[in-house]
Amino acid sequence: TTLTSGANPSTFGQSVTFTATVASGAGTPAGTVLGSLGYSGDIDYFRLILPGRATLTPPTGLRYFLYIYNQVGQIVAQSTLAGGATQTCAWTNPLGAGQYCYAVVRAPAGVFSASQPYSLTLNW
Repeated sequence: TTLTSGANPSTFGQSVTFTATVASGAGTPAGTVLGSLGYSGDIDYFRLILPGRATLTPPTGLRYFLYIYNQVGQIVAQSTLAGGATQTCAWTNPLGAGQYCYAVVRAPAGVFSASQPYSLTLNW
């Protein structure tokens, strides 16, 4: 797995694109990304080629939401469980291999933690 940043260094409030490349010499690739929602209204977007499942584990006691959007911006899967619960979205991309979607992590207004990361695990 490799991770590259579109802007390094960046300034506060600037959008930054991170690209993670996951490859597997054998078997099905999977990977986990740690992120944080650092201020009220913060939303994290991940552009993926995802024919499988995304699992969000929010910080203990915090209510975060996980959505999967297709290429045209329609919600195709979502999980909005109660605070601190591990959430899973599963979706099979009908456009097939090589087509992308977006995993989006967000929280209700006023819920965030810059010091407690969430984990987003992707399984293909």
